[in-house]
Amino acid sequence: MKWADILVEDKPPKVMEELGLTYHSLKLVNPKLIMTSITPFGQTGPYRDYKAYCLNISHGAGAGYLTPVDSSEAELGPIKGGGFFDDYCNGLSAAAATLVALYSREMTGEGQHIDVSEQEASIAYDRVEIGMFASDGFINTRVQTPKGTALLPCRDGYVLIAMGEDRHWKALVKVMGNPEWTGDERLKDREGRVKHSQEMNSLIAEWTKPFCKEEIYHKLASAGIPAGVVRSQSDLIEHDEQLKARGFFVEIEHPEAGKLIYPSAPYWLSETPWRLERSAPTIGQHNEEVYTWLLGYTKEELVMLREARVI
Repeated sequence: MKWADILVEDKPPKVMEELGLTYHSLKLVNPKLIMTSITPFGQTGPYRDYKAYCLNISHGAGAGYLTPVDSSEAELGPIKGGGFFDDYCNGLSAAAATLVALYSREMTGEGQHIDVSEQEASIAYDRVEIGMFASDGFINTRVQTPKGTALLPCRDGYVLIAMGEDRHWKALVKVMGNPEWTGDERLKDREGRVKHSQEMNSLIAEWTKPFCKEEIYHKLASAGIPAGVVRSQSDLIEHDEQLKARGFFVEIEHPEAGKLIYPSAPYWLSETPWRLERSAPTIGQHNEEVYTWLLGYTKEELVMLREARVI
């Protein structure tokens, strides 16, 4: 551990204590060590020793009430968002905090312990909704937003339309061909449109349904209306012209799985461009490097560990 700059771990606090691997014990060996501990609810508090997974964290952070729906699903309860968004929030928060600690060490020469709560990391990414309630008592839900945002069905998927300002609403009315229902007095201002958003979005959906999502997007974008296409995985990999132009998806040969498509880095460095040099390791591929170079075992001991099925 003396050679390490950073230790990242996600074990329950009690486990690290039982192993004798707390930050206080490790810093006696390496005072410059930066230790980043990622746990569901942090190192302190009544939930300190609770277990949790992405689903628990998603709902424990309030995100279940924010996943958008179309008007036909308005009465459904909270659901978890797609993928593992909350896990990504945790990783991003931990990485940013670790880099800050590393920068601090360059100036002070001292390491420190970083306590990352997955619940708090996820809440931090919903800070706008939290702020709305704290300031105005407004509770944002899956079907009601103060920004006039709507997720609407198309012939081949969904589009997202944002009508945050009156000019956006007026432009949308014009693009739709000035249907009679848009003259309803209840929709004359932003407050009324938010209040009656469910009914209004159902009527807008009748206009969007016959079109492909790309058609709707280009109609709206050309009229200056904030809009976006809700893309599927196949859309992103096979049809997204922007991602193709930037070469975001790359192909690599895996020794066991064959050719695989990987997403690359979401940034470009002008002097040190990112490149993919190797695929994900196979099981045990780096055992010799880890056990002999990092942990100090001899090659003979490594053979014994293999024979004893320890590794």
